Amino acid sequence: MFKLRLAGKVYFAVFILVAAVLAVGAMGLTTLRSYKAVVDEMGDISRSAVLGERVNGMILAVVMDSRGIYMAQDRAESEKYAVPLMKNLDKLRTVLKEWRDQFPADRRGSFVEAEKATEDFIRFRAELVRLSREATLPEARAFGDNDANRKVRSALNEKIKGLAKENEDEVVRLRDLVQSEFGAQQSKFLAVLILGLILGVAVAVHVVRSKIVSPLRRITNVMQALAGGDLSVAIPFSDSEDEIGTMAKAVEVFKQNGQENERLRAAQEEERQNAERDKAAALGQMADHFEATVKSKVAEVGISTSAIGRTANIMANHSETSGGQSILVGDAASNTNERATVVSAATKQLAASVNEIAQQVQHSTTIARKAVEDVHTTSGQMRGLQQSVQAIGDIVKLISDIAAQTNLLALNATIEAARAGDAGKGFAVVANEVKHLANQTARATEEITQQVGAVQTSTMEMTTSIQGVVETIRSIDEASSAIAGAVQQQEAATNEISSNIDEVAYQAQEVMNSVSKLAKASVMSCAGTVRVIWSADSLAKVVHTLDDEVEKFLTKVRSLQASSGG
Repeated sequence: MFKLRLAGKVYFAVFILVAAVLAVGAMGLTTLRSYKAVVDEMGDISRSAVLGERVNGMILAVVMDSRGIYMAQDRAESEKYAVPLMKNLDKLRTVLKEWRDQFPADRRGSFVEAEKATEDFIRFRAELVRLSREATLPEARAFGDNDANRKVRSALNEKIKGLAKENEDEVVRLRDLVQSEFGAQQSKFLAVLILGLILGVAVAVHVVRSKIVSPLRRITNVMQALAGGDLSVAIPFSDSEDEIGTMAKAVEVFKQNGQENERLRAAQEEERQNAERDKAAALGQMADHFEATVKSKVAEVGISTSAIGRTANIMANHSETSGGQSILVGDAASNTNERATVVSAATKQLAASVNEIAQQVQHSTTIARKAVEDVHTTSGQMRGLQQSVQAIGDIVKLISDIAAQTNLLALNATIEAARAGDAGKGFAVVANEVKHLANQTARATEEITQQVGAVQTSTMEMTTSIQGVVETIRSIDEASSAIAGAVQQQEAATNEISSNIDEVAYQAQEVMNSVSKLAKASVMSCAGTVRVIWSADSLAKVVHTLDDEVEKFLTKVRSLQASSGG
């Protein structure tokens, strides 16, 4: 992690955030799949219950039509019941097959005996219709209104009850499955959500603060201190291999150049002061000697001329030394200018990296917003799931209504059987059985209604949890926006640093220009010193000539004086 570039560190933080979002989304999809499987299975159970009720209704209709044949007074009246009875027998066989197909393959063995009992029931009722059509009605009644018929019907009712009991057991199993599945998925979902968010936000904040913002702030403080003239400050992060380390190395070069400039400036100042002192001393000596020589005798002018020559030689040497030092200072200033240019380029590269970081943070914000849209889509799917559960509730209500109507028909059949007297006793038994089946159906539908309500409640709670995920991801979006703002501030600070370094390069150029002028002045001073030497030599010649002329003059004077004296 410490050897990554700045872009790599930002990519790592973005990857952690995206991984947290994907983990939460994966848990949401897993939960949706689990609930969809349970709802699909609940729908199959509901359809199976509807088919079971249809089977019960058809059996009841066949029994009612059979009772109509028993009580018919003639063949025409009997035929009114025989035709719908035969149609219901065909439908009974078809619906029973559909009911069997609704059961899983491993549970269809329960239908073997039920289908056999149904076929016995169908054959018996078909034979009853045949006798009512081909024989006499009393023979048909004697065939059907007996204990053997009731045993066949009772056997069929027992089989149907057993299948209904399997449906009821399946409902209980689904209820337990829904409760356990909801608890497990909710715990996993919350755990992954909390852990993912904590890890993602912590890593992102740590990377941005400790690996980007804090190093940039320290480097900025160091550069401000160097710009203020403090060359003793330590350069941090110089051993880092990322953009911060590159910038720190460039700042270290800048610091070393500043220290070298200070050393050269101090040496140049010391040389200048020494030259000034020597020059002042020489001029003082020359003035004193010249004054003394002029006041004393012309002969001492020659000595002064020699002193002027020596002083001019010293000045030439000092001017040459000063010119050499000026050249060194110019080279150092040029080196400083070049290194400041390198630092400026590195700073501009850092600004480009910071700009790229800002773009990556913006990309992270876009991913977080896309996650919000995906969670909204998941919420819509949850609402569709809730509507499906509501539709199942409507189907269960329809089953309950059918059971209530069946109960009402059974009550009417009991009343009709009471009116028929002894002839209706068997009919009364059938009515009681039908009423008992209707009551069982009502209880089963009530249990299904409760389970559907539990599924609806779980769906609503899951919708609420998904809404909480939306709010949390929005918080991540806001945190990403705050990080983008901080990166923009660092980009502005980096641009300011670049401007300061450009100013340093400009000042270094000014130093180069000043040193160039100083070098030219040193050359001119050296040339002037040479002219002084030439003038001193000429003056010495003049003094020598003057001395000769004075000697001649004195000789002449002495000669004249001697001549005059002689």
